[in-house]
Amino acid sequence: MEIHIEESFDTYNKKVWVIEKSHGKTIYYNIGEDGLVTQTELLHTSDIKASEQMKPFMIMPMGFGEEFIKTFVKAAAFNGIKTENENKLQGRMEAMEEHLGDMRAIVFNRLKIEK
Repeated sequence: MEIHIEESFDTYNKKVWVIEKSHGKTIYYNIGEDGLVTQTELLHTSDIKASEQMKPFMIMPMGFGEEFIKTFVKAAAFNGIKTENENKLQGRMEAMEEHLGDMRAIVFNRLKIEK
């Protein structure tokens, strides 16, 4: 799934597109008049945002849009949803801690220091 955010300075809005490419199809998501998320298959995908058949998932005033996105990210983190980068960083930190533990054990062993 991809999310594209475009700032429109002429209307002072943030436009958000939600797109999924799977099995040779491109699907875009939208919010219907009833408030439910709908999905539509794009027939031509040369320029997704310029496609007349595709409307943004959401259009928000610029200031509200920035606050909404920040708050959404905080809520996701609070609920345990991590980004790919956060998972990689966590893995690196765990590997570093394990490496430091191994190095301590080597030093203590070589210097014959009791733990």
